[in-house]
Amino acid sequence: MPQVYIVYMGAQHASRYPTYELHLNLLTEIPVNCSPSESLVSSYQRSFSGFAAKLSIDEADKLSKREGIISVFRSKTLKLRTTRTWDFLNFSHSVNRNPPLKSDIIIGMLNYGIWPESKSLIRDWDLRQRNPVANIQKSEAVFDSEAPLVTSFSSRGPNLITPDILKPDISAPGIDILAAWSRVASVSNLPNDTRVVNYNIISGTSMACPHVTGAAAYVKSFHQNWSPAAIMSALMTTAKPMYPSAGQDQLSYGAGQLNPAKAVDPGLVYDAGASDYVQMLCDSGYNETMIRIVTGDSSSCSSSTSIGTARDLNHPSMALHVQSGKAFAAKFLRTVTNVGSARRSKYKAEVRADRRLNVVVNPSKLRFLELNEKRRFTVSVSGGPLPGNSTAPATVIWSDGKHLVRSVMVVYTDFSS
Repeated sequence: MPQVYIVYMGAQHASRYPTYELHLNLLTEIPVNCSPSESLVSSYQRSFSGFAAKLSIDEADKLSKREGIISVFRSKTLKLRTTRTWDFLNFSHSVNRNPPLKSDIIIGMLNYGIWPESKSLIRDWDLRQRNPVANIQKSEAVFDSEAPLVTSFSSRGPNLITPDILKPDISAPGIDILAAWSRVASVSNLPNDTRVVNYNIISGTSMACPHVTGAAAYVKSFHQNWSPAAIMSALMTTAKPMYPSAGQDQLSYGAGQLNPAKAVDPGLVYDAGASDYVQMLCDSGYNETMIRIVTGDSSSCSSSTSIGTARDLNHPSMALHVQSGKAFAAKFLRTVTNVGSARRSKYKAEVRADRRLNVVVNPSKLRFLELNEKRRFTVSVSGGPLPGNSTAPATVIWSDGKHLVRSVMVVYTDFSS
């Protein structure tokens, strides 16, 4: 009786044939009990090369002796172990707020995978029946002390289009997420896979984005008049800090891990409007035609405005691209708005910086007399030469004794492939 075996082939290699076809060819060369396309269960094409296939013991043994095959081993069925996202993010199951504000909130998400007919939306559940019944299997919730970590196939910075805007903005759960799945899509994305399911275990940005979208809607339900930039600022400045380690740094995780419970009361926000983003495009060298394609209106660059840089955008984080082997100095102009619970408040700046950086905040103290009052400050950063393929991080934290308004900064050089 054929069993499912995992065939590991190491790192991805350049080839004139697609990885999927290479895997099929290997199965063709050892004849198997069924056609190669029927034998192949899954083709792994991201971080490494390999595939899963239905094989007999003899077929698995023959395949293990082929050139280019590192190992062949039986696939294991593991007991389901889950961590609920809201628990992982320390998100309360119940909050106190004004009930009417929970409705009529629409958050645009530039991603895919959500459609009105999905079984994950309540309106399509069997709850329309008179006596609905459902079976929910018990699962085991686990906690990993090393989490959160950024997966190896997650897109990293720097921002190649606008180097002085830090990307990514923030990190959110996106690995092995139980989520709705289209019935017209293959379960494994293989052309010969004809299985149909309503749910699948999915990984990627398409899973992390809905988490951030939901958090944005949650913040919006408390602050109906906040702009998208203010909501983004609240999410970023209250994110749970993540720290550099093997394979990850600020160019991997941005401001840190999403922390929705804290984002409702950030204390200060870095706000910005459409005109601020138009100015950033102007400072980045976009002409009038290009800008109007982006904005869809008659926006243009003001001739009276001096040319600045993209890092002048009132963004909650700061990034600086420098040449390796050369000393550097730059300034970031920022404006914060008081949205804390107290009208009168005083904030003091704290800087935590890599020893290779000299970071100064001026002024280092801010005083607010009213809600929604704005205050400006400058962050200056300088340092000696940095080698190639390097990053130097820093953090600016504004505190009034209750709130910690945290902005990450990273200075980085060119990265060779």
